[in-house]
Amino acid sequence: MAEKILVVDDEVDTLRLVGLTLQRQGYQIIAAGSGSQALEMVQSESPDLVILDVMMPDLDGYEVARQVRASENNTHLPIIMFSAKTQSADKEVGMESGADAYLTKPIHPTELANHVKLLLEQSRERVRAAQPGGYVIGVIGAKGGIGVSTLVLNLAISLQQITGKSVVAAEFNPGHGAWKLETDQRGLDGLSNLLRMSPKKLTPQVIERELFRTTYGPRLLFSSRNFQDISLLKATVQVESISHQLQKIAPLTILDFGTMFWPNYDKLVLNCDEIILVSEPMTDTLMRTKQIARELEKFDFGAAKPLRAVVVNRAPYETSLSLKQAQAILKTPIAVMVPPVPEAASQAEEMKVPLIMLQPDGLAALHYHKLGQKIKEYLSDRV
Repeated sequence: MAEKILVVDDEVDTLRLVGLTLQRQGYQIIAAGSGSQALEMVQSESPDLVILDVMMPDLDGYEVARQVRASENNTHLPIIMFSAKTQSADKEVGMESGADAYLTKPIHPTELANHVKLLLEQSRERVRAAQPGGYVIGVIGAKGGIGVSTLVLNLAISLQQITGKSVVAAEFNPGHGAWKLETDQRGLDGLSNLLRMSPKKLTPQVIERELFRTTYGPRLLFSSRNFQDISLLKATVQVESISHQLQKIAPLTILDFGTMFWPNYDKLVLNCDEIILVSEPMTDTLMRTKQIARELEKFDFGAAKPLRAVVVNRAPYETSLSLKQAQAILKTPIAVMVPPVPEAASQAEEMKVPLIMLQPDGLAALHYHKLGQKIKEYLSDRV
């Protein structure tokens, strides 16, 4: 997804010129014509960078920058002051207000684009460096209905058993929760409760109260099954805050992103130390998984950070591709191929018990543990 840049200026010609310049570089552009509108859009649109005029009729750029920097959620948001005021004192005030760069009008388009690119790169590095110690695994499905939520739930149990570390697993699927049925905890809507809060209230202590402590180990953040809660997908600032705060709660966090339908999903992906892609042994689904893998490469997954593929086979063997055939299509290494266990899965669903607890030595459990062991070995090598 293209990085989003908010351009703030009360002159329409400047908005148009800067917008066209950066659109040609592949960025998504949003615009504000006043300081107050800019503050609203920083909150609602979660831009990746702000280009900010100084002289505006309501709030000047200095005050806008100060108010943006006053929010903990905007610590790493790059701000470029872009002004006709050229005195050194003006630049000094701009930098003291919170700007990362102070550019004067007019400016060559290439110079502006270079400053934007550099600040975005520096911002990504600061975000990575500021991440607290907890290791975050994001799990993404190539499509719905292939067992992503079941995989995450069972993997969380496996990781806690294998590593001995506390594990938190969170369903980031408002309106599409699956774990409430799998565990028979129908009264819990932790994610929806948190997404309705102000981002400033989303402290580790508040989030901790919404976690359900299971009898088999991991703490879970449930999503609701109320379709009306799908509208909470707009709460991108809250979900980013939740994903960051979960790192402070447990050494290992697994985020079930479903099919990754969050706006600004790239910010959630950047918060992950590892991505697991879930597919099925069917040609179309594997091709879709391959496309997602290529998209994730620009976030360093598959290079600096692990990108694992898991193939879940729910169909009879005669209708499915083999591991070798699936690997030939996908290219990304397949960590495990979970075999179909229809009778055990049906029994686990009926008893409201995770499959790995129902049959600890069963075929599916062995593959969940195999995946967990690969993650443990990677973590051990980092220490």
